[in-house]
Amino acid sequence: MALGIEKCTQVARRLPDFPERYLRLLHHFILAHHGELEYGSPLLPATPEAMAVHMLDNLSGQVFAMRQVSAGADGWGYEKNRGAFIYKEGSDLSRLDPTPLGKGSRKVFGP
Repeated sequence: MALGIEKCTQVARRLPDFPERYLRLLHHFILAHHGELEYGSPLLPATPEAMAVHMLDNLSGQVFAMRQVSAGADGWGYEKNRGAFIYKEGSDLSRLDPTPLGKGSRKVFGP
C-alpha cells in the first residue's frame, strides 16, 4: 500500500493543478481497499467510492478464485475459502440443486 500511495502522489504531482482533495481521496481508496481492519486495512472505507473500490476488489478476488478452481476441475471443483462447489462451464447441470438454501447452508448441488 505504501508503494501505491507513493506512486499515486508522484503521478499527481506531475499533473498541473491536480487538486489536493482528489489526491487525499485516492490515498484513502488505496488505504481502505481491504475494507476491514482484520484483513489488513489500516482504514475502513469512509466514502461511498472507497466502499465501492473495496467491494470491487473483493469481487475480483472471488471471481478469480472461482475461475482458478473451475479451470482445474472436471465438471465441479471445490473452492475451500467459500466452502462450496463451483460449476465448470459446459459441465452437466443435472446435479445443480435449484431449491432455496437454508440458513448457513453451503449446498450448491444435489446428491
